[in-house]
Amino acid sequence: MTVFKQLLDETIKLAIANDDLAKQLFRAGDVGHLQRWRDDGRADEIWEALHPGRFDDREGCVVFIHAVLSTRHLAEDADQLNKTISRLKKLAPKARRRAVNRLTRGELSPQEFAELAAFFEKAETGRATDFFEPIFAVRSDKHGTRQRQCTIFCRLVSDLVRRGTRWHDNEVAALGEIALNRKDITVDMVRSYRDAGRRDVTRKSRRRA
Repeated sequence: MTVFKQLLDETIKLAIANDDLAKQLFRAGDVGHLQRWRDDGRADEIWEALHPGRFDDREGCVVFIHAVLSTRHLAEDADQLNKTISRLKKLAPKARRRAVNRLTRGELSPQEFAELAAFFEKAETGRATDFFEPIFAVRSDKHGTRQRQCTIFCRLVSDLVRRGTRWHDNEVAALGEIALNRKDITVDMVRSYRDAGRRDVTRKSRRRA
């Protein structure tokens, strides 16, 4: 077994221990993620492609393993934020009507109503990128959690493993399949997710200007 896979195995044992340290470092889904990674035939190839000649770099392996785990955590959290924004858009019209009724009954001042109305308008018409950084925002809610997590994970890992001007789309696609337990993430999908995120960054910068 290679050093990288040995360290994946040690990380699995640490996560399974479920002691105080494990509770700080890991969350639900990490053991399955690590087991898929250890058992995947591409694991060593990915490490070697991203870190040539560093097969015995134990510290580097551990840092990389936890960086990828943390990236999946971020993708899951950002997915929940995107869900919340989607729900806000649907609830805003009803909430506005309630606010109007409260205003007419004297339960809200005109200033309080104006502040609420501005929030409702932003919730209804704003983009996800108005609420947080574009790399975490998914413009379409069509395919739900599965697609949102994949999009965000691939964008984040693309930035994580980028070397200068070189992108590692093959490795990102493989890491995405392992992390998200999928078999259908292609290089073209990785490029598409990344390019869409970069376009959103440009749009947001122009609006600020």
